[in-house]
Amino acid sequence: LIIIIMTTIQTKKKTPQSFWTTPIPGLTILTAMALWLIVTTVVPLVFVEQVPNALGLSLLFFNNLNILISACEIALGWNITFVRRDYAAHRRPRYGTARWRGVAAYLTTPLSLSTLGHGETWAVMWSTYALWDPS
Repeated sequence: LIIIIMTTIQTKKKTPQSFWTTPIPGLTILTAMALWLIVTTVVPLVFVEQVPNALGLSLLFFNNLNILISACEIALGWNITFVRRDYAAHRRPRYGTARWRGVAAYLTTPLSLSTLGHGETWAVMWSTYALWDPS
């Protein structure tokens, strides 16, 4: 038994992670969403002469939030079979009634440059949402 374990450990090679696949420290789904909202709300203010009032800022923030949600809905449309598989195979069996743990696990998923723009990364949002509404 020890020989089998040692052989398995020795033959298991670690694949080196490239610059694109190495998770970026501190970059998770939640921080990526927050960065999107901050950057797309604050950066345009540099190009205006007068800072908008509270209503204007809230509309700008809400518009950028809707753009983010629309991008996630597009990812859902492109990856609907993946979402169904992910929900049935991973989310539902793993979290079941512990819905908030599923949300926390999704929001704290580490991101790399390759997964940041990948549709399946953002489509998982919908299999997590399905913990509440499985339709």
